[in-house]
Amino acid sequence: MGKDKAANMTLVDRLLKTDELAAWLGCSRETIYGLVAQGLPHVRLGQGPRAEYRFAPEAVLGWLTQCASMNSVPAAPKPRTPDPFEERRYVGRN
Repeated sequence: MGKDKAANMTLVDRLLKTDELAAWLGCSRETIYGLVAQGLPHVRLGQGPRAEYRFAPEAVLGWLTQCASMNSVPAAPKPRTPDPFEERRYVGRN
């Protein structure tokens, strides 16, 4: 992709990361993961627990519009129960 084309890309021209989609929709990452489980269109990059998701904004808008027209916008997911064996990351602590 040339420099001119990359400079002219808009939000709709590229795939969004989970954090970017959450910020764009004004919700949390956990809500995005819950919506993925309920059918939110996405692309999964990689395999296993560290696989990342990417989202096409136009597909997300289409899906949300379809849910709204059917009056069936998915409910927010239930809070996740912490796994005692999951690796913990403490940000900002030494």
